[in-house]
Amino acid sequence: MSTDCSFDHQLNDFLNELESEGCVALKHIGQLRNIKLNQEVLALSKKQPEKVLTLAQYVTKLINEEQLEKGREKLASEASTFMKIRQLGLNVDPHILCAIWGVETKYGSVRGSYFTPEALATLAFAGCRRNKFFLRNFAAAIAILQTEVVNPDCFLGSWAGAMGHTQFMPETYLRWGIDISTKDRANIWEDDPQDALASTANYLKHLGWESDQDVLIQVHLSTPQNYYEANTQQKDLIKNWVAKGVEFLEAPCPISQQECAIITPAGKEGPAFAIFANFEILLRYNKSLPYAITVSQLSKELAGGSKINSEWPQADQCLSLAEMELLQTYLVKLGFDTGGIDGLLGPRTTRSIQAFQSAIGEIPDGYPSQHLLNHVRSQASFGP
Repeated sequence: MSTDCSFDHQLNDFLNELESEGCVALKHIGQLRNIKLNQEVLALSKKQPEKVLTLAQYVTKLINEEQLEKGREKLASEASTFMKIRQLGLNVDPHILCAIWGVETKYGSVRGSYFTPEALATLAFAGCRRNKFFLRNFAAAIAILQTEVVNPDCFLGSWAGAMGHTQFMPETYLRWGIDISTKDRANIWEDDPQDALASTANYLKHLGWESDQDVLIQVHLSTPQNYYEANTQQKDLIKNWVAKGVEFLEAPCPISQQECAIITPAGKEGPAFAIFANFEILLRYNKSLPYAITVSQLSKELAGGSKINSEWPQADQCLSLAEMELLQTYLVKLGFDTGGIDGLLGPRTTRSIQAFQSAIGEIPDGYPSQHLLNHVRSQASFGP
């Protein structure tokens, strides 16, 4: 009950301030004051599953024949939309836009059912992590409500406040949403996806998307040194990677001076990829490596490109946050600097894993597997 009272108090203080500044129309105040702490949203925000999907599970869940068939249908049915987007000078490949659409909401079929202002207010005022981010987006959601571009009954999205076909946050919508369906304001909530797809193209273009450059190419690594240079954000020209023994399994775009980094997201047992500047832009759209890989690969397959030319390791399991902290703790005890004990796989933790792997004669792929955790644990002088 105390949490609910604190929530109500903070919400009303915030609305009072906006009302005094003339930012909230009276016709909306009553509806906003009726917002309640959404316990389901709160539970989802705090949920930390012991195990998460492996990259193999994530990719195969979102790239399958059903997704590909539906995506091809959407490419055909929305051909005029993609043409309008190109005519606006937003030269983002339709296959990328379609892949984002497919991964985010299964082409608009799963857009979320939470009242966006309530979800964001819950995350802003209930002590959640990144509460300042959610507070800004709550204010942005109120601004959207004021425009009446969307009926409040349809102002729905994910539990985290992402909205529409391609899951824009309110702040992003206000800055980059564009209207190509001649309704005066971008409507990303309706069944017609035109504005959502155009807004996504507009946002990607702002982030620096280059239509004539690569996103992701599968590669083959031939030496331990190739693995040591992977997963560390080290970039080099394609020709230099080739000279080091990296084999590109697809022809890069015919543009000179393209730089890329190499990643082995499932370790030495899984596929390796060269990632380019456009891939980094996908990570800014959604800061998730599995997401960016899946969007890139789905886009490629929608365009008729090749499937991933190697098997994902099926037996391996992702380490939980607690297990990653244990791994870092053991590595530090053994003299390897992880840059802290935070449960996150940053560049310094990757380097420490690679250094340990090199020391025991294994391929230094930097991958935090269960096998690695068990091996590090066995050499540590303390702990379970």
